[in-house]
Amino acid sequence: MNEKILVVDDEENIVDLINATLSAGGYYVITASDGKDGLEKAVKERPDLILMDVRMPVMDGFTACKNIRANPVTAKIPVIFLTASTQKGANENAQKSGADHFLTKPFDPIELTEFIDTILHKPLVKNKLLIIDDDPSIREAVKIYFEHSGFEIITAANSDEAMKTIHYTPPAIIISDILMPGIDGYQLCKKLKDSAETENIPLILLTSRSNAMDELKGFESGADSYVAKPFDLQYLGEEVNRLLKKELLKNDKTK
Repeated sequence: MNEKILVVDDEENIVDLINATLSAGGYYVITASDGKDGLEKAVKERPDLILMDVRMPVMDGFTACKNIRANPVTAKIPVIFLTASTQKGANENAQKSGADHFLTKPFDPIELTEFIDTILHKPLVKNKLLIIDDDPSIREAVKIYFEHSGFEIITAANSDEAMKTIHYTPPAIIISDILMPGIDGYQLCKKLKDSAETENIPLILLTSRSNAMDELKGFESGADSYVAKPFDLQYLGEEVNRLLKKELLKNDKTK
């Protein structure tokens, strides 16, 4: 593992921590103290991935990222914003600037390394993600977020439509609402987990029901995770990555 990581942050202690952690993980680390310096080094060094703070002197992270995306030399380099900013709309601004991911400080250095490992070593074939929800606005919001994260998205408005889709195009993971017309999410989950063809597909139940009994019912139906609405897309993304990684490790052990 000799991938090159560019760390752009004006806080020396943060840079030192990331540098030490990633170097120990086998990465070659380059550093920059502001957006302008980071932009210049991105063009010169052409790193495999960029970790960038948002609030920096000379040029902020949003501006630097837009310039990185505008340059054909650096346009396809993954960019992760790593910042203490919790202002409303920060995640949305990060996506508009062209960032691939948005993580908040404080962070766990080991988890950050594992996250980077996942990004840089994911298979060339995109993971198919099936979104099942009768609310088109929910389907669209989740679709946009995960497409931006590199997934191939399939959608269904109800369980019957989902079953047909799964038969012809098996997904790597499923996100399903519970309250839907016809077969609800609990019944769909149990049906999928009872079938040898689909029992190993990770399934996340996404619902406005958030009490303990409903959550227990979800896990009893075979769900791998249970996320309550209103939900944070970043958290949902973390759950998807966690379950896919878990399934990958399970498959490796059985080989």
